[in-house]
Amino acid sequence: MKKIWLWMICLCCLTACQKPQVTPKANLNDQQNTELSIGKEETQNKEEPVEEVPPVEEEQDSEAPVSDIPNESTEETPPAINEAPSADTPQSSLPPVVEKEDPVFTVTISIECTTILNNMSKLKPGYQDFIPASGYILPMIQVEIQEGESVLSVLERACQLNGIKLVARNGYVSEIGNIGEYACGNLSGWMYFVNGAFINQSASQKKLQDGDTIKWMYTCDNGRDLSFS
Repeated sequence: MKKIWLWMICLCCLTACQKPQVTPKANLNDQQNTELSIGKEETQNKEEPVEEVPPVEEEQDSEAPVSDIPNESTEETPPAINEAPSADTPQSSLPPVVEKEDPVFTVTISIECTTILNNMSKLKPGYQDFIPASGYILPMIQVEIQEGESVLSVLERACQLNGIKLVARNGYVSEIGNIGEYACGNLSGWMYFVNGAFINQSASQKKLQDGDTIKWMYTCDNGRDLSFS
């Protein structure tokens, strides 16, 4: 009997242990209220997010930004030289400046040794081949000159253009066309005339005017055998 009784007590205990416990509704409601209050406190304790204010951009300098491209010039391109002026640009009313050209004059020049033809006996050996049959080394030609040119400069140009040999020292002409002074006597040499008049002046100092006539003549008697006309 004791064993049966003990077995029944144990069975009751096991049945009591396996029976689910029922949580009182009051306790459940209290737990929910506690969780809601805790949630509200956590919500209240949370800091409201602060709205970020975007930083105020500083005013950029008036200077042009530096380009990131290497070797790129940041200077402004100057206007083209041939760029047409705008309508607002005032136009100068002054006429364009025209450079004046130097006036061109004309003179005539000739070179002759006709006096030697009458004094061939006095001519030194070796000069016969340089004496032209007509007596004229350079017939009269016209030469353009600039204002203020000298007799010597015109003679030099005329000889150069016509392939005539010329030797002059300090404005004194000693040889023309391979015929030098003293080639036909001790009083022989070259003389020049301007407009029919003998000029007793260095050829480098005598200035010419428009229309002048120059004659270079070889004398065998210090000018006494020459005609000035």
